[in-house]
Amino acid sequence: MGIHYNCAGAQSEMLLVREVAMMLVMDRLTDKPDWHIKVFDDEIAERWKTEALAWPNDDLWKRIANLDWNRDPKWQPKTPKNILDRECVDYVILELRHKAEYFERTNITPTLDANFNIAKSDVLVPPELH
Repeated sequence: MGIHYNCAGAQSEMLLVREVAMMLVMDRLTDKPDWHIKVFDDEIAERWKTEALAWPNDDLWKRIANLDWNRDPKWQPKTPKNILDRECVDYVILELRHKAEYFERTNITPTLDANFNIAKSDVLVPPELH
């Protein structure tokens, strides 16, 4: 995902770096307690946008690119500048508000919903199995 769609074992189409970064932000935000309620509070949503924009490019790039960091740097793609911008994080909040409505009905949070779907839930696994 993210960079090398044709690497051995890859079964998905390539995703844009920004799209993957936005999914990482959504995954992080949906780990917050009561995210599905707080996302509708404009003041909290604004703080979350600031938090997302503060995520360092280098860290995002390392999570997305999944490169061999021990390789000769001249053969590595350069870290793109400004992976996330204001428009990206505005859209993240809009999408999370939609996901919150789904969460209210199902207790399931879709986190990766591009070519494949991954969801998380704190209630589907019984406590004794934890």
